[in-house]
Amino acid sequence: GKHGRRAQPGAHARAQPTKPPPSPPHGRRPPMGMSQRTVGTASGGRGNGSAVGISWRDVAWLMLSDIVGTSVLTFSGVARQLGWLFTIVFLVGFFPLSMYVSVLMARTRKILSDGSQLESSAAGDLPRVDSMGEVARTSLGMHRAGSAVNVGVYGYTFLGQASYLLVLGTSLQQVFFSERLCLYVAVALGCAGLLIPVCAVRKLSESVILCAVNTLLVVIVVVLALVELARNPHQKEDTETRLIAADLDFTKALGPATNVIYAYTGQWMYFELMETMDKPSDFPKAFLVTGPFMVTTYLVVALTSYGLGAGEADLVASMRRGPMLRVAALLLFVHVGIVYLIKTVVLARYLHGLWSPADLEARTAKSYLKHSCCGIGMLALGFLIANAIPFFSQLLGLIGGLFAGPINFLLPIGLYLVALGQNLHCIEAQHLPAGGRSLAVEAVPEVSSPGVVANGDAEANGAPAAPHDDTQPLRVEGLPSPSSPVRGSGTPDSRAPDEPQSTELGNSSSERDDLELLGYHHPGKRSGTRGARSEGHRGGRAA
Repeated sequence: GKHGRRAQPGAHARAQPTKPPPSPPHGRRPPMGMSQRTVGTASGGRGNGSAVGISWRDVAWLMLSDIVGTSVLTFSGVARQLGWLFTIVFLVGFFPLSMYVSVLMARTRKILSDGSQLESSAAGDLPRVDSMGEVARTSLGMHRAGSAVNVGVYGYTFLGQASYLLVLGTSLQQVFFSERLCLYVAVALGCAGLLIPVCAVRKLSESVILCAVNTLLVVIVVVLALVELARNPHQKEDTETRLIAADLDFTKALGPATNVIYAYTGQWMYFELMETMDKPSDFPKAFLVTGPFMVTTYLVVALTSYGLGAGEADLVASMRRGPMLRVAALLLFVHVGIVYLIKTVVLARYLHGLWSPADLEARTAKSYLKHSCCGIGMLALGFLIANAIPFFSQLLGLIGGLFAGPINFLLPIGLYLVALGQNLHCIEAQHLPAGGRSLAVEAVPEVSSPGVVANGDAEANGAPAAPHDDTQPLRVEGLPSPSSPVRGSGTPDSRAPDEPQSTELGNSSSERDDLELLGYHHPGKRSGTRGARSEGHRGGRAA
């Protein structure tokens, strides 16, 4: 029927089990990131079919550049609002949670990219796992779900990009504090400085060196701010410190707790980072570098600034006007610009893939022009949003507090549970391929009475079918006839000499053992009256 040929008359239609696609050899991964729907990946990793990727050490620099940013400068205010105890508890306690979620994301990627989830590989349409949206689309099997996740994750990230433009403007104002630079002009100058990098950098793997330098920049800014704070005692507003801040309650702790959570949120981009790696399974190793660095830096900044009596929420804002402030503000400007660039690479590639996936990986003038249009368009839109809304900083703080935790912590856990459930379902489907029937039923052509099967087989082989006497009861191979004694009752079996002696369910001994391990047992192994009744019932159903 598949090739247009009609079945032979009288031939018995046999249910053939759907053969699952072969699983990839142990220790090897199937090619990732390519599908019939799109070309390339949002991360700019190995979606073009290249096997060359970056190492987990390079990924560690990318993670540090994205995570350890301007939020570390606010920890002086966090410590003042919480006190010594809860500052340490929050800064240390949220890191294991962040690492655990990241490990779950690595497991999610492995589950979806391994053979148990590659039923569609025979058609050449492999699942994409290069972003949260693609993971949601692959695990849930719903295109709308993936699109909704992409809109939520990338939309939230875009609003964060607009806030970075405001930080660029304020940094320039601090560099030129004696010129009284307007904020709108300062933000516009910051955008102008980003035009060339936004158009030139198209992959995360091309920015590893920039990220390493960027991490050092933020460390230098923090050191300069702490040194300036220690050199100027008159800048200290309150030298009294407390183990637990006075009048601390749940509502007052939400603000600083949100800042701490934001300092560990980078999970939205972890699937993109894994896609750039030569060995994505090594992704958790990056925390051998990022973990100690983040926790140590956060604790040193928060506790040192609190002990020195820093009263401002921003360390740079607490510095006295002078050469130190100019240097620190200039370094901060460069740091924020690189962070903006890294995130823009992901967003621009996503938009480019939606617009023109065919030339996403091309290195032609037309492809660069399309990528530049996406990057410059986001830059212009971010400038308008950041300057058109007077309370944009407060609005973004509210949005970040509401969505930073769910997007970076809850959503990856949910995707892992869905992928794990799909994996178990696929394993069961391989063992129960036809509507819940076992492989034992599928592997046996004799699914009805032997008379019908024998006639069908004879006709299929060209031999005349033996006449069937409808007055005689039907018998099933391996089952006693109605006149035969019940097995297990002490009476020898009176099976006809010419009755075929088949193996269990028509399978070889090795297949029989495998089926027994899966829980399928031949009815003949049961003894006693109960076994005979069960066999008679099954024989009746087969007849």
